[in-house]
Amino acid sequence: MDARIKKFKTPDGANIYYEWWIPANPKGNIVFIHGLGDHISRYGEFTRYFASCGFGVCMFDMRGHGQSSGRRAHCKSFSDLLRDLSQFIEILHESYETVPIFLVGHSFGAQVAINFVARYSKGIRGLVALSPNIEPLVKFPNWKRWLALKLSRWIPILKFKTGISPSSFSHDENVVMQSIADPLRSWHVTARMGVEILKNLEQIKRLAFQVKLPSLFMQGGSDNVTSIEATRKFYHSILVQNKDFKSYPGLYHELLHEANRQEIFQDIEGWLNNQLAAVKRLARAGEEEQYVGHETIDLWHHLNNVGHTGRE
Repeated sequence: MDARIKKFKTPDGANIYYEWWIPANPKGNIVFIHGLGDHISRYGEFTRYFASCGFGVCMFDMRGHGQSSGRRAHCKSFSDLLRDLSQFIEILHESYETVPIFLVGHSFGAQVAINFVARYSKGIRGLVALSPNIEPLVKFPNWKRWLALKLSRWIPILKFKTGISPSSFSHDENVVMQSIADPLRSWHVTARMGVEILKNLEQIKRLAFQVKLPSLFMQGGSDNVTSIEATRKFYHSILVQNKDFKSYPGLYHELLHEANRQEIFQDIEGWLNNQLAAVKRLARAGEEEQYVGHETIDLWHHLNNVGHTGRE
């Protein structure tokens, strides 16, 4: 087992906490992206399951989250999150150049993952979007939106409560109580980060046409944090044939922490194994390079910004 608990430093000085747990001869590496206010230390059961199935699990706390540096639930630009993800993938690729990489994102993490694969990524074998934040059901009133927009320019670190209830996460009461007591969780966003998220949400539905790799979308039927109907519409707008949508009647927002999470793990594992089998078939047919490339773009030196407000 290649177990690493470290930090990497971004070009703008952020210290990003990361872990990876990679078994000997991994058949694939999962890069997991957590949700808003969340952190990777909550995903031990997910990690153990997939490591036992032969997959590496590699994840990091987004800047301003968990054990990474930065003001809590804050970023200067949505692009910073994509750049951090790009840098993390490059670090992983340096050690495991030939191992297929899959992005798995939950909620806001899925919003980040969708942006990444639609705009920049090469060398990613597939996307798994869990309860993606394509259309939030927790509404931001117009007056609060207007206030955040104004304050993001002049007082960007002012805090706004997200309005999300821990009881919306899971039917498992232990998960709910642990979330409430968790000192690493954030229940707010700063004005700047809130505006960056909202601006990106105005663009994200158009990104479906730019997703060009195998994709799996999964959501609980009773999710009252993000809209399952918006997820379904986004999924149907993706033009690739190799895609799947799984809904789970009655389940809440955090599928990986729901009472029947083993079923979710098994469904993800089955889909990943199917993608690996497809890659092998294409490789034998000599079509590997048509399927996917092997590079990622270094976004820290890429000029395109996503939803940047233009002020620090």
